[in-house]
Amino acid sequence: YLQSTYVNQICSSFDCIARCYLAKHDEVSAIKAFQKSLDVADRFGINADYNIRYNLGSILLRKAQFSEAAAHLQIATEKKPEFVKARVNLAVCFIELDQMDKARVELHSVIKDGHPHDDSLNEARILLALLTLHDLGNGDESEMTRKKRLEKLSKTRKFERIPQATKLNLNHDIKEFELPVIKPI
Repeated sequence: YLQSTYVNQICSSFDCIARCYLAKHDEVSAIKAFQKSLDVADRFGINADYNIRYNLGSILLRKAQFSEAAAHLQIATEKKPEFVKARVNLAVCFIELDQMDKARVELHSVIKDGHPHDDSLNEARILLALLTLHDLGNGDESEMTRKKRLEKLSKTRKFERIPQATKLNLNHDIKEFELPVIKPI
């Protein structure tokens, strides 16, 4: 018991160090500190906190290391399935890895299970709507056009970056496909 308490404190210390690096916008050092925390936990057979996995996965996602990010986010969502932000980030990884079916399943699940006042739920709705619109135009497109659409889709990750007019247009398209309606801010 005493050993696990010390190990948890060491992991928490590395987590705090990583967050300090993040505050200074030093993602490389933050990744190393989060990884150290995971290494210590693995060495002593203790489950690392889901937040460590989420933070590491989110940084790796921003750095376009999608496979590694997906692995960490998958573990975070297994440990805490109601963690909507982690699940949305996992769906984004699936989109970036061209695993659209997995992304669609994850987004549908988030929308079905998510708390109605969670901001990440709106992001999930938007991603699912864009994914649906992408699928509709996928039949007669060239591979290059499809890649450009995927690139555009992946850049539209954050709800705040989407213009008000686009939000309103998405509401119209979502109604057409019988998906949940996004309320403009």
